[in-house]
Amino acid sequence: MKTEIHYRREEPHRGYQVIEIGTGRLMAQFGSGPYEKYQAERFQVKIECPQVLRLADRIVAKYPELRKRALKAVMLHAEGRVHRNGAEHCFDVDSQSKEELSYKVDVRFGTCTCPDFEGALLGRRHSSPWCNGQPMCKHLVAAHMFEMLNQ
Repeated sequence: MKTEIHYRREEPHRGYQVIEIGTGRLMAQFGSGPYEKYQAERFQVKIECPQVLRLADRIVAKYPELRKRALKAVMLHAEGRVHRNGAEHCFDVDSQSKEELSYKVDVRFGTCTCPDFEGALLGRRHSSPWCNGQPMCKHLVAAHMFEMLNQ
């Protein structure tokens, strides 16, 4: 990635900033709320990989409940964290929070080994949303995007 998102705590410029790596140039600044964080992430992705963002926007237009996960999936794709694992329609998707961890995703059967996906199957609150009768975690969305962009 060529940019990073930083959170600045000092007033009067409190909020999220998109900074160019290497030069430290401020590219955009947003407020400090959750929606502003989402806007900062969208701005970063629009710079880094606009074609993947357009695909995410199409997915969100059809499934609005995937808004947060689609943007996170774009980040996974942009950071090169989605890898084919040899089997048809199967991927390893690296965790964003744990460097050494990756999840097994099967796009054909719509499965993922992450806790968010498994929590949805067990009926836990705050787990993956359901679309078309199945849970959709960010790893599964990222693998779908990878497959669609690399056909």
